[in-house]
Amino acid sequence: MKRILGDIDKIKKRYNIIPIFYCEAGSRLWRIHSPDSDHDIRGFHLVSFGDYFSYKKPPEQIEFIDGKFDFVSYNIDKAFTLIEKSNPCVLEWLRGDMIYYNKFPKFKQFVNQVEDNISLKTLFLHYKNLSKNNYQKFIANEKRFTYKITVYVLRGLLSCLFIMQCNKAPPLNFQGLVNEISLESKKKDIILEILNKKKGYVEEANVENKTEIKNLIIDLSYEVNGASINKNGDRDKLKEILNGFSKQIKSGYYLTSSEKSSTLRGSLPPC
Repeated sequence: MKRILGDIDKIKKRYNIIPIFYCEAGSRLWRIHSPDSDHDIRGFHLVSFGDYFSYKKPPEQIEFIDGKFDFVSYNIDKAFTLIEKSNPCVLEWLRGDMIYYNKFPKFKQFVNQVEDNISLKTLFLHYKNLSKNNYQKFIANEKRFTYKITVYVLRGLLSCLFIMQCNKAPPLNFQGLVNEISLESKKKDIILEILNKKKGYVEEANVENKTEIKNLIIDLSYEVNGASINKNGDRDKLKEILNGFSKQIKSGYYLTSSEKSSTLRGSLPPC
């Protein structure tokens, strides 16, 4: 934690930004990491006062790598634009439980309102394609039939099944996801065994029982491919929510007290 906060401070000084929110993403967030997995730190920032009012705009995205610590930071406009589109990756950042830095006002209120209006159809298609692409690229031809790739394929399929069964965004913790969906106990046991292999020191090893695992993936894919998710969410409401919070955050850093009062009046949607 101390190391990560130190790196956030380095990024702040090097790129002249105002940090807002940073969290763990990727395998550690999903609790499928191995002992030597990198830290994927993701989040967003405001540009400095001078850059905000300059006619030359700074990059929308900052990338910073320090050993096993991989930082990606979006400016808040890019992050909010992606949230408006129900971008699954950015939504996972918000929904995660490994937050290292958070200066976001009324954060829980924001996340709850966003979740109420996102498109489950977008999430479903993302996880479905994530699984399909990894399967076709690596497993179908056994080019890279490893425990790591297998877990990524299964995570996509199980996330789809959860959306189908529960009509809400899936849990991010992989084992919690397995526990919460309705699935034969034998299939759950196979999946959890694969997870344990991935989390150990053999994640890049080829799986041992290839036929059994291929059949499992095909069975789950058949169920997912036959489903249709039609919940598109309320994008207009989502825009209203994002616009209100954007005004609140930016006014807190860029405006004087009198300017804040006039700018914020009526800007936040009701709870």
